Amino acid sequence: MQETESLFFYLKFAQLKFIDHSYIMDITMIFIFGKDAGMTTLSELKLMYQEDQLIEAVIEPTMAEGAWIVEFRHIRGGLVLLTDLKGGEMKYRDLESASKSALSVGFNQVRIND
Repeated sequence: MQETESLFFYLKFAQLKFIDHSYIMDITMIFIFGKDAGMTTLSELKLMYQEDQLIEAVIEPTMAEGAWIVEFRHIRGGLVLLTDLKGGEMKYRDLESASKSALSVGFNQVRIND
């Protein structure tokens, strides 16, 4: 099983196993935002969007001048970062390409923080 498949297996397992308990949100957040979360590629984000787990697409400037990152607000709070296949944050040189990636997940609009 690939690392990304493993992430979603554990996420789904956490949701199913703890669905009747009050701490489902905490368990879900660990798997999505914890240090072992690994990567969140476009295909994984599309799946999360289809499952109504994402509520907003956000583009923000990075510390590097002229670069942009794409994040998605999760329904349970927090942001999910779009990453490359190696798990590093995906950086874009312009807003147009960052917007295209954000929109390809399924959203009709993107918020730009500048």
